[in-house]
Amino acid sequence: MFPFLLRFQKPQTIVEVGAFSGDDKLIDACRRYRHHLYLFEPNPQRVAELRRKTAGAPTIHVLPIAVSNYDGRANFHISCYDDCSSLQDFDDGANRNWVHPWHPYKHFEMVNQVEVEVTRLDTFFARHGIRSVDLLEIDAQGEDLRVVESLGERIRDVGKIQIEVNIHSSPLYRNSFSRAEAETLFAANGFESHVSWKQSMNREENIVFRNRRFYPHSVLNRLTSSLESFARSAYFAWVKLPRVIAVTGTVLRHKMRGQRVEGGA
Repeated sequence: MFPFLLRFQKPQTIVEVGAFSGDDKLIDACRRYRHHLYLFEPNPQRVAELRRKTAGAPTIHVLPIAVSNYDGRANFHISCYDDCSSLQDFDDGANRNWVHPWHPYKHFEMVNQVEVEVTRLDTFFARHGIRSVDLLEIDAQGEDLRVVESLGERIRDVGKIQIEVNIHSSPLYRNSFSRAEAETLFAANGFESHVSWKQSMNREENIVFRNRRFYPHSVLNRLTSSLESFARSAYFAWVKLPRVIAVTGTVLRHKMRGQRVEGGA
């Protein structure tokens, strides 16, 4: 989503599961143009941060609740890098298969846990009278597909759903799901792929699926997908350029040092 577009749109209902510290531009746009924004985040430290950011915004709701395909309570695992926190624990092979010399995260470990409320989204929607959702963004660290399953029949009332999929040969979290499983679930419920982009050194992929009930015009859908994909590519290229330059410089310096050591020997 590009938050600046919200100023031109009718009131939207947006749900973020795994909001972490929030998207400041999205929060500002929803505050200014009175779009409804529901932010699910079980990590108490991040909940406090979100509440500070959204104070005084009547259409923004911070919910210290985890989302999965059941209602109840569970232990939420806090990671040493807390944006990796999850209802799931890390896979046994995470430190063997996911640590990389050029990635800033050097080990994967859950360092704490907190008991939290867990809700299904269909339960939450019924309780709060939410009739439809324009965009559901999910970043639940290995739990994404179970969040989608929690919609039940209410999946038909969601326009677009964004999930994060592991595309590495080894999962980061236990009980992870595959891209094929996600595609099968969405296709069975009348969704099709809209846009996608990779991250985490091409080990994960964000995919936005659109509901054909809300987007029935195939030609227009293909056009908007192409435009959005181009805009995202340009944006990420600009944002990531400093990081790419820094990593390239580091690699070249290491190679030059190695050549000098060999030459001196």
